Amino acid sequence: MRSASATRRAPTASPTELVDAAVRVAGRLSDPERVAEAVRADLADGAPPWFWRAHGTAAGFSGLALLFGCLDRSLPDAGWDRVAHRHLTAAVDSAQQLGALPLGSAEGASGLAFTALLLDRDGRRYRRLRRTLDQYLADRLSDLLAERRGTALLPAADLDVISGAAGISSYLVSRPETDALSELGVELREQLARCVAEGRFPLRPAGGAADCGLAHGLPGVLAALAVAHLSGAATTGTAAALRSGADRMWAHRLTDAWGPNWPVDDASPDPAHAAWCYGAPGVARSLLLAGRALGDPVLRADALRAITAVRQRPDPVRRLVSPGFCHGTAGLAHLLRCTGLESGRADLSAEARRLLSDLVASFDPDTRFGYRCPGADPSVADAPGLLDGAAGVAAVLLSAAGRPIPAWDRLFLVR
Repeated sequence: MRSASATRRAPTASPTELVDAAVRVAGRLSDPERVAEAVRADLADGAPPWFWRAHGTAAGFSGLALLFGCLDRSLPDAGWDRVAHRHLTAAVDSAQQLGALPLGSAEGASGLAFTALLLDRDGRRYRRLRRTLDQYLADRLSDLLAERRGTALLPAADLDVISGAAGISSYLVSRPETDALSELGVELREQLARCVAEGRFPLRPAGGAADCGLAHGLPGVLAALAVAHLSGAATTGTAAALRSGADRMWAHRLTDAWGPNWPVDDASPDPAHAAWCYGAPGVARSLLLAGRALGDPVLRADALRAITAVRQRPDPVRRLVSPGFCHGTAGLAHLLRCTGLESGRADLSAEARRLLSDLVASFDPDTRFGYRCPGADPSVADAPGLLDGAAGVAAVLLSAAGRPIPAWDRLFLVR
């Protein structure tokens, strides 16, 4: 059966073209007030409140600051650090108005702290902000974990990448400090490992089936534990949890004409789309990380077989409707590119280049931010954010250009 890349050839975008496209998007996002005006107009037209959280990292100024920090590293002395500072300031100002800030990575303190860390120029900038956020996280995590010591486990709803413990862990394992917060991170990961070992998994809101997506389900928990292990922060129970969780995810696979695939949850008979958030790309990535952490060549081979099947599926079967990171082309291209580089698989890298070239070619100067990223709600198609919007497309394009940039994708547990 012919692969997607075998049936559709596109001119390969050069590194310069990738950077140029990212810069064009960034230019449209560079003024925080203009972004805020556009968002206010969308909200007034009926966009749902979750479309934009000004303090947020997934869909807020913190995420835009992360993009500009990547541009500053890639294009030093071009002034992008000043743009990043304006956006980070807007995010902090919004967070201060909230009073109680959630802890999660998407719209909470750990995401904001992650951005400050990646912008800190090796500890020379944002030291006071980082200390303040870390102290806030330490106080809140201490209270949360104190309630769970002994026999109690974290609720399934508190485990995921977007708003729960897996996402918080992505920041904690990125910190260079060894202190009270890092010790709380150890306890948090021990909780995650216990939850997996004892069969407590994130559930879908409707129906209560076990969630099979990287964004909200068991694969995200596995990725958090594997990334911690690979970063030298393994905890008690990590290996057993990775083994049992990987076995469970492999047991939930479906098989189609191209190979292994996964549903949205363990009650669904149909495969999900081929994205970071749900479907085989995100699940395979989590299994590959688990296989590396466990030193298990069989699990790694199974994960590569699953991502190879993704490469071979035609675009209509992949069912991607957005250029964005979360459930679109940028996220798939990024996962294929990272896996291709790590595994030496030229076929995966070639398909990533095709998708990236399509993204460059599809930049639309007549749209607000260069890319329209429709999701379930068409009213939020002109999203600016990192997870679902134009900023995420730009970050992926910049990553593929081969220039040094911060590991922004750790936020989404890609590595």
